[in-house]
Amino acid sequence: MKSNQELYNERLTRFKKAIALEKPDKTPMQWDGDAFCANLMGVKLSEFAVNPELSISTLIRSMNELGDVDVVDVGATYAPFVGVNNLSKMKIPGKELPEGKLWQVDETGLMTEEDYDIILDKGFEAFLNNFMVNKLNLNFEEFGAEMEKFAEAPQRYKDAGYVNSGTVMPYAELDFLSGGRTMAKFTRDLYRMPDKLEAVLELINEYNIETIKPQLTPDTITAWVGFGRGACEFYTPKVWERFVWKYYKKVADVLIENGVTVQWHMDGNYERGLSYFRDFEKGKGLFCTDGLTDIYKVKEVLGDMMCIRGNVQAPLLVLGTPDEVYNYANQLKRDMGPGFVMGVACWTPPNAKVENVKAMIAAASGK
Repeated sequence: MKSNQELYNERLTRFKKAIALEKPDKTPMQWDGDAFCANLMGVKLSEFAVNPELSISTLIRSMNELGDVDVVDVGATYAPFVGVNNLSKMKIPGKELPEGKLWQVDETGLMTEEDYDIILDKGFEAFLNNFMVNKLNLNFEEFGAEMEKFAEAPQRYKDAGYVNSGTVMPYAELDFLSGGRTMAKFTRDLYRMPDKLEAVLELINEYNIETIKPQLTPDTITAWVGFGRGACEFYTPKVWERFVWKYYKKVADVLIENGVTVQWHMDGNYERGLSYFRDFEKGKGLFCTDGLTDIYKVKEVLGDMMCIRGNVQAPLLVLGTPDEVYNYANQLKRDMGPGFVMGVACWTPPNAKVENVKAMIAAASGK
């Protein structure tokens, strides 16, 4: 039997070869799942959502149960972090929501127009710290202590034989404002005061880059860039270039300069902007579609220079049969070629059928 260290080395090599568009010994399986894992292991969502330590141990136990998983993407869960990234409060199961319900962003528009001026006057870090305490009602020290546990995750997974890839998650500049203002109000602001918003986004971008630089180490494999509010489908090309792509690229350039693969977490439809992703060096990106961006169009435009991950989708995992899941995933593996990582479309739904998840994993491993 192989040791956990041997398994880790094999899985890391497999994942890195796929990213480099080389042919690994088998298709890597990258796992994204939180509430599903809690349900699988019988852990209360009210506890899982706010306890990174518990989430790490739960995810590791679930991966042992599922078998043949190579890489976990985000290795810990802390719902308040999602709220901070959207400048919104969170509804937590067992508190604002019934036990067993998935945590939710409560987007009510806590950010005002005046807050733009505060950011321009005092800087984004000062604004964010104040906002977290006085608008999101978070204990700043407690939040920081819980987030520090994310740094412990890679070694925990390594000890268990797994690779933790997404250890650095830069904030998304536009998501801050879109979530804080609400998407409707932010979009209106974008056209009413574009110069002011651009100045604010520049400060957020500077803060973002300065925040992630100390997190980058020789062991950092991938870091997220993207999310959903910046999808091309929401904006005209000129607006998207000015307010979204410019900042995506600045963060991605810093990551690549530091030897880190950019994991493009692309929620929403980015088909119109796929050619922009050709601006980077070959083998330095992992494009993850949630299904709204057609994976075959991603392959057509980017397949010769960037690894692709996906995209077994939520409806199939919830409503399909194991045979349907296996056949779809297996077809993807054949069609995508060597520069491919098997994974779910964005995230494993909490109510996915266990047998369907195992079918997806089996397709990746060739069983």
